[in-house]
Order: sequence, then C-alpha cells, then structure tokens
Amino acid sequence: MRTAMPILRQPSLSISRRPRGRSAMTPVRAAAILSLLLTIAFAGPRVTLGQESAGGLFPSPFLIEHTVTITEPDGSAFTGEPVVDHYGGSMIVSLRADGSRLIVDFARRELTEIRPSSGTYTVITFDRMAQLTREYQLLEGPPSQRATDVEEPPEITFRVNEGGPTGATKIASATALSLAAPLLEKSEIRRLEITTQRDGKASTEPALEAWMDPNHRLTRRALDAVEDFELEVLGATADEAGLTPLKALATARRHAEGAMPIATARLTQRGGGRVEDVATRIESLDTIPIDLVSVPEGLQRTAHPLEVMVAYAEREAELRRLMGGEVER
Repeated sequence: MRTAMPILRQPSLSISRRPRGRSAMTPVRAAAILSLLLTIAFAGPRVTLGQESAGGLFPSPFLIEHTVTITEPDGSAFTGEPVVDHYGGSMIVSLRADGSRLIVDFARRELTEIRPSSGTYTVITFDRMAQLTREYQLLEGPPSQRATDVEEPPEITFRVNEGGPTGATKIASATALSLAAPLLEKSEIRRLEITTQRDGKASTEPALEAWMDPNHRLTRRALDAVEDFELEVLGATADEAGLTPLKALATARRHAEGAMPIATARLTQRGGGRVEDVATRIESLDTIPIDLVSVPEGLQRTAHPLEVMVAYAEREAELRRLMGGEVER
C-alpha cells in the first residue's frame, strides 16, 4: 500500500560513469530515483511540533505500519523492511527499521532525514526539492526529453469504480493481502479500482487497486497539502506508459473522502511486474513522540543526496558538450 507518504528502502548513492550516449533515465533508474526522493530531509539542530501540534493538518494523530513488496516479471520478489508513518499536527514522520527517519513538515515546508547510525542529517525545503528534481530530469533524461519543443504526451485521466469483495481482486497477490488480513476484514473497508482513460479511450483493466479505511481520514486541508507535496515537490514521476501512480493514489483518496489507503497494488510496465504496499497495523495516537521530530545532538549536517546528484549530472553534461565539440575552446 502507499500511504500519503510512501517510503521505499533508499538505494545507496553510488555514482559511476555510464557509457556515452546511453540514457540514465531508464525505468529501473527512474524508480530508484523516485525511491531516493521519497526518503530524504529537513531542519536545524532541534525541531519541535510547534503551535500546529494541537490541530494542524492532522488533528487526530495516528500511525500506519506498512511494507512494500516489488515483484519482478520473472516472479522474484523483494519485500522492504517495515516503515511506520506517524501523522500528527503538521507533520508526517516515517520511521524505518534501522532507526533512521524522514520528517515532512508542512508548516515549515521542509524535509529532514535523520540517520543516527551514520551520525548525519540533511535538510531541504519543498521548493528546493522541486527545483532540483526538475533540473535532474532535464539533465539526465534522453535528448528527446531534454528538448524544449517535444510534443506533450496525451493526458491520462482516472476513473474510480467501487470494487467487489477481496476475493475479486485483479492485481494484488494473496500473499500481500494476507499480511493486511486483520485490517481488511473490517466491514467498512472499501476496495477501489482506478482505471485510466487516454484520448477518450477507457482501459478495461485497473491501473491501481486500493483498499480504503474510513476510520482514519485526512481532512480536506490535509488532502490538498499531501497532494501538492506528492505531485509538485516529488514530481509525480510517470512510468513507461505515462501513468503517474501518485496521481492515481490521490484520485482514490479524493473519491473516498480522505479515507486512508491500507493496501494498494499496481502492475508495472516492465512485463507484468507488481508493486504492493500493505499495512499491518494502524493505531490512533495522542501525539507524535517528541524524540521522532528532534535531531539528536552531535549529528553532522551533510549535503542532500539530490544536490550531489544534480552537481554530478551538470559536470557530466558539460563533459559531453566538450567531447561533442559543442563548447567553444
């Protein structure tokens, strides 16, 4: 399932030279970059919940523990470590199994990633994140994507159908659903099928399945803030077919009047792979623990990974121009 702040395991930030002329923005690398963008950073030496904690975007704090499973076309699968997302006040805090955590602060419009095991933390604003994401896509995309006169792809819109019982699922695997079985057994859970429509032609198969829990809802303000963050700051990266999974998820949340997704499943375009995100626990909270939103003393602030990636991409682009004779000597 993808919650409002979906988090996958962060890939290691290793930079190596690729063969000249080969595009870096392959589906696999694009997915890794999106995973990286979804696991990053905010604040100064100390962060507090502030005045928003009594109400804010999430006036009724809660947490969701969930895991992401990626299944390749050949049947091999990878399941990430559980992540616990805490919603409260004006923040979402995602706690990983290794103790690292991501803080999304909507009041300050900042992100913070804290990594106690490495003794570091990073900081970036929403606006800077969006800017760097655009720059990286321009620098690393193939020449056809970097051109300014490229024809816009056809717009994909979404339609929502109320699905049948769990047994009628069209995408999700029995293994994934078994993890969320205690939550899915509630009578009020709604299964939605999100289908696409392109150039007036509707797909007959769903692009996304989502199970929504009306017992935990986002307010209209929270829906607006989360959707803006996902689509504008993270960039709503599209897959090979032009489908933007975050837009599909936003459509499901809107249709369910802010109900939280406790399980989602979608097919990838790489020959029938699958991405599933399922919750194993959802609980109400009094507040987010203060330790989760504080940067421990003694941590060193380091450059944000996306800043490093953009700087490297700029150097590579300059080298390509020099090697191609595009720069005056």
